[in-house]
Amino acid sequence: MDAGTGTTKLVPLLLEQHALIRALLQSVGVDSGCGRQQAFADLCRLLAVHEAAEEEAVHPTARHVVGDTVEQRIAEESHAAQAITDLESIDVGSAEFDRRFAELRDAVERHAAQEEDQEFPHLAAVDDVTVLTRLEAVLRVAARWATTESDMDFAPFTEQLAHYRQRFRQLVDPHGAG
Repeated sequence: MDAGTGTTKLVPLLLEQHALIRALLQSVGVDSGCGRQQAFADLCRLLAVHEAAEEEAVHPTARHVVGDTVEQRIAEESHAAQAITDLESIDVGSAEFDRRFAELRDAVERHAAQEEDQEFPHLAAVDDVTVLTRLEAVLRVAARWATTESDMDFAPFTEQLAHYRQRFRQLVDPHGAG
């Protein structure tokens, strides 16, 4: 929340993360060899951090303002997580990886577009300063973790997701009260 203008940075932070995800999807699609492997690792880390932040902070707020649409997005995220888990066992240089990654890319891009069209306008209308400040703080942490947490790079996606969920739970509710 910008105290000077009263405007929220929530949606711009989410859009920034979506832009980074799209850029990494593009990189994985065009890179090869070690560059592709690293781009895929970076994408997995960013998706794990982003989805964990959404699950632990953004979705609970969105449920109040959007309703069932959030459940549809959560189901899509679950399918994407499974697709990533499946991709992890496939050689990044193979035609099978190319085919399955193209399906994942398309699904993630559709998912992001639906969030942007169906959820973000409602989130932009949230006027609870405490909630907005908390969500913005979580997203800033997510952005930092997504670019600096290389110790998780080659951990399986499910482990990364569990790791970041737990860290966000501690950040959102440090005393474990909820």
